[in-house]
Amino acid sequence: MPVKYSVKAKTSRMDTVRALVDGGSLVLFDHGNRLVSFRLPRPAGEAMAGILYFRGFPMIAAAEANGVANNAQLFSAIGETVCSGLTVGKGKDSDIELDNVDISIGNLVKLEAVELRHF
Repeated sequence: MPVKYSVKAKTSRMDTVRALVDGGSLVLFDHGNRLVSFRLPRPAGEAMAGILYFRGFPMIAAAEANGVANNAQLFSAIGETVCSGLTVGKGKDSDIELDNVDISIGNLVKLEAVELRHF
């Protein structure tokens, strides 16, 4: 049987993630190939009801490589990995919402939204 957390516990865990990524970055990848990096604000967002809602959207950054964004990672301000395996897509069913997942070097990439849900 899977572990079940209270909403208060989920929110506390998401607030800890928020504190770790304040001033850090969100990086999009294509199977391990780094495509684009977005600097996160301080505070990066707000945790409510077990969900971490990120702030500062839309965010725009120049692509560093060509590829199709299919996963993302969150890093602390000192470059430590905080969270990996985030989903990327055009719709609200993904952790990371983009206007376009096909990325070309030098082009501007628009990050629409980021929400992390504790399950």
